[in-house]
Amino acid sequence: MFERIVFYVLAAFLLSLSGCGSTAPASGASTNTIEFEQATLLDLKRITEDGLSKDWLNVSPNGSMLLYCESLVPLKRWSDISNKRINTFQISLLRDAQKSAATKLVTDKSMAPAWYSNEAFVYSVIESNVPKLIKSNISGGGKVYITRSNKIGDYDVRPSVNGTLILADTEINKVPQIIRMTDTGSNVTMLGEGESPSWHPRNSQRFVYVKNGDIYEYDLNTNQSTKLYGEQNIRCANPKYHSTGNYILFQKEHMVRITDSKTGKVTKETKHWHAFVIKVDGSDLVQLTNGDVDVYSPVWGRDNTIYFVSNANNSSEIWSARVNLNEIYRR
Repeated sequence: MFERIVFYVLAAFLLSLSGCGSTAPASGASTNTIEFEQATLLDLKRITEDGLSKDWLNVSPNGSMLLYCESLVPLKRWSDISNKRINTFQISLLRDAQKSAATKLVTDKSMAPAWYSNEAFVYSVIESNVPKLIKSNISGGGKVYITRSNKIGDYDVRPSVNGTLILADTEINKVPQIIRMTDTGSNVTMLGEGESPSWHPRNSQRFVYVKNGDIYEYDLNTNQSTKLYGEQNIRCANPKYHSTGNYILFQKEHMVRITDSKTGKVTKETKHWHAFVIKVDGSDLVQLTNGDVDVYSPVWGRDNTIYFVSNANNSSEIWSARVNLNEIYRR
């Protein structure tokens, strides 16, 4: 496996003019913008501009719409934004994932939406201090409880839907556990320690997830899991399969070196979350974003487009870009 080093930065001024392109940073100085390699990432642009903290992006099955959560409370760090105990989130929808016009769907302490179909979605909500999974329609009606008063564990969140089956993670005795159930909340099965499960798009017996900061794949045929990727003292999060099932997109901690623009000397080293991709067997790690900013909650869209949240330019917003898979994985 290898990690591709990136050297180019997208200047915010040029972004506002053209929505794409890149320029080189001055002597590696901190610019608070997203850096990337031109041959790897294309057409980078910011989608939203409302300044609200965002997380849990989810692209519709047809690839045209985007569900996400936003918090009215300013949250600076991704560890705060992704905290399952935060109860200030509401769920919004971009009916056109490339346009900023948002529709608020749920406002009652809701989080982690996942598409059930192009018209319906599942999400987690806290009611009377009890976490529950609920199914609803993007039209605003048809609210159906999947889990009710008898909670499975603490903080039942991050559902992933495959037909009538739902994966989610919960917390039991402060340990994250992955659960599987039907879309009626029945036949609950504990699958073991882990979090952020996501179904394989072409194999209903496999899903990818995170355990202790590493990426694993689970095979329901054998009830065995395989570690795909991990680094010592480095955390990964939010893995998602490409539509072909051949690649996995995820966020990973990355050490960013900040240098003085005049002397070129390193003035600071700090960890940031950034977007990465690997092959489904865990090989060929490629870094997609870099810089003195955070990039998190990455998801695949259509035509190798990805969406993610970043605090670049000092505002937590949704961005999109296109991954040049043909270039980075030449056969």
